[in-house]
Amino acid sequence: TNLIFAAFIVALLPLVSVIWTVLAKGIPGMTPNLLFSSMNGMTGTVDNQTVEA
Repeated sequence: TNLIFAAFIVALLPLVSVIWTVLAKGIPGMTPNLLFSSMNGMTGTVDNQTVEA
């Protein structure tokens, strides 16, 4: 039983690490503008007119 419990804890360490990293890097980007702005016209490609020279 103790070996199973230890293996479970060891298996959780990478999962907790990934969740921590995602939250640490993602929370600063969660702004009201993200949820309430229109995504109309967004293609995912770089638009040369919007890139500063």
